[in-house]
Amino acid sequence: MKAKPFGMLPVSGSWLRWGGSALLLAAAVLLLPKKELAAAFGQMRWGTPAAALAIFLMIHVLSALKWCLVVNRAGAGIRLRDGIESYFAGLFSNLFLPSLIGGDLVTATAASVKARQAAGVVLGSVLNRLLDVMALAVLLCLAAALDWQAWALRNPTALRFIEAAAAGLGLAAVAGAVLAPLRPAWLGAALRKVLKGPKEAFGAIRRPGLLSLPLAASLMMQLGLAALTAWLGVACGISLGMATWVLAWSLAKLVALLPVTVSGIGARALALAGLLAPFGVPAARAAALGMAWDAVVVCGGLSAGVIWRLLLWRNRQGRA
Repeated sequence: MKAKPFGMLPVSGSWLRWGGSALLLAAAVLLLPKKELAAAFGQMRWGTPAAALAIFLMIHVLSALKWCLVVNRAGAGIRLRDGIESYFAGLFSNLFLPSLIGGDLVTATAASVKARQAAGVVLGSVLNRLLDVMALAVLLCLAAALDWQAWALRNPTALRFIEAAAAGLGLAAVAGAVLAPLRPAWLGAALRKVLKGPKEAFGAIRRPGLLSLPLAASLMMQLGLAALTAWLGVACGISLGMATWVLAWSLAKLVALLPVTVSGIGARALALAGLLAPFGVPAARAAALGMAWDAVVVCGGLSAGVIWRLLLWRNRQGRA
C-alpha cells in the first residue's frame, strides 16, 4: 500500500488558535485610535503589500534550499524537488498548527516518505531549526551591541530578553564545542534504535564546518525578514534605525512563537506596539505594521499551499 504523507493536513485545535488571533486583532482595533490606524493603512501604497509578499516567498524559497542542503548533509538523500515540495507543505500547515514546530513536523513527515534515510531528515530538520534560532540570537546580540544605550534607557524589560538570548547563544556555542567530537558509537542504545540511520546522519554534528554555509544563509534570511519589516514600517510612517528594527522584530517573533495564535497573528501586532512605544512610535501605527505583516504571513501561507499542490501534482506526473 502506497504511503500517503497527507490525506488532509491536521487542523486539530486550529479554530481555537484562530479564535485567539481574532480576539487579539479585535482588541487592537477596539482599543487603539481608529483614526491613527486608518491613517497608517491609508499611507501605505497598494503595491507595497504585494511586493512584500513576493519578497517573503523568495526568502522562503531560499529557506527551502537551505533546508534541503542541511538534511542531505545529514544523510537524508532527498531530491531537491521533493524537498521543496515538503518544505512548502510545512509552511502552509503553519496556518493550522501551533507555532513553527507543527510546520517542521509536517515537513519532516512528508520528506521522510521520499528520503533515502528518514534519520537524516529528522536530524537535519532539528539542526536546521537550531541554526535559525542561533542566527536570530546572533542578530539580536549584534543589534543590541549597536543600539545598547537606547534600549537600556527606553526598554529595560526587552533588554533582559536580549541578555537571555546572549546567554543562550554562549551556552549553545559551548554545547557545540563539546558535542563536535562525539561519534555515533558513543550515543545511547535507545537513541541509536530510534534513529536507525547510517553514520553519515551524524556527520553534520561531527563536522561542524559543514554547517557554516547554512548558518550564513540563516543569518541572511533573518536579516532579510527584519529589513522587510522595516520597509513595511516606513510605508506605515515609522522611521527608525535598522538596529532598532532588528531588535524589535526579533523580540516580536519570539512572542509570535507562543502556541496561542496562528503564526503569531494578532500577538505580533500587540508586541510591536509595546516594543516600539518607548521610541515614540504611536501604538496604532506599530499595530498597523503588525497587521500588515500578518496579512503577508497569511497570504504567504496560502500561496505556499498552492505551490505545494502544484509541485505535488508535477512530481506525481513526473513519476508516472
